[in-house]
Amino acid sequence: MTGSTGLSDIQTIGTLICALQALRELVPAAFESIKVAMHKCSTTRKRADDWVSCHYDAMRLAVSPRSATLLRQVCAHPGQQSRDYRKMMYPALHLDGDAQDHFDKEFQYRMDYLVLVGVLVQEINRYHLTEVGAAFLRATVAEGDVAWLAGPLPESA
Repeated sequence: MTGSTGLSDIQTIGTLICALQALRELVPAAFESIKVAMHKCSTTRKRADDWVSCHYDAMRLAVSPRSATLLRQVCAHPGQQSRDYRKMMYPALHLDGDAQDHFDKEFQYRMDYLVLVGVLVQEINRYHLTEVGAAFLRATVAEGDVAWLAGPLPESA
């Protein structure tokens, strides 16, 4: 008897068995690569935590309380543009024309500064927290500087 593919049932079953055997060999390799990637992530996180713990005081001087609150916003809402973060940070701010453009440029300057400090990364006008930035936010909790952050940390930090 032949199926809709033109193969006999025995040929179809044989093809399925070969496919299942190939999958059985691929799945452990996929899980192994996932374990390696997870180990790299935990190693990267540990290295970032260690680096920040050694340089926390200097970072605390380089990152103002409002900038730390901005980092918290980026952690909670990754991949936004600077204007979006400005609206999150200053929701009641309504300026006219040139004043709004000037304020947005100043805010963009703050975002660029945080990229230079190494706590943010910019990808095509969208911002993300770096491992160092996330480690810095975790360190603020460990150091008891949470009040300085103006609110609790998102769970993704």
